[in-house]
Amino acid sequence: MNRDVTIKPIEILGTCPAGIGLDDETTISGMNVLTQPHQAICINLITQYTQAIWAIKKGWQNYFHASCPGCIKDLDNENRVICLIHDKERPEMGKLFTEYWRMRAERGETEKSKTLRTEAEELSRSAETYNVAVGRIKEAISELGKT
Repeated sequence: MNRDVTIKPIEILGTCPAGIGLDDETTISGMNVLTQPHQAICINLITQYTQAIWAIKKGWQNYFHASCPGCIKDLDNENRVICLIHDKERPEMGKLFTEYWRMRAERGETEKSKTLRTEAEELSRSAETYNVAVGRIKEAISELGKT
């Protein structure tokens, strides 16, 4: 199994010295790094995500959230890009977990949402239970929406 992997910035703290923006998207297809025309690519970001990329390419995971180590262009400011890295054919799970983590940060986590999130994480590791996992994380988001 050799899946294509997408790297999509979801948050930028400060200013990325490499010029990466929220509209950028990078695809790892085979051993090739594909970007949009005139898009910046940061070697530091790619090398930091190597293990996550391989785990997704081999089908061991469907998504990761990761942050580059942060570039110190100006020591008074933090410059960091937070990305969603996901299986190009299965972007939904990572996007849903991004929503879940943001809501959890704002509202806290209930026992029910935590249980549903944990089930979704476990179920998402198998292709056979992926759709059930999507349903569980949607339930967890709905539960957080009640708080």
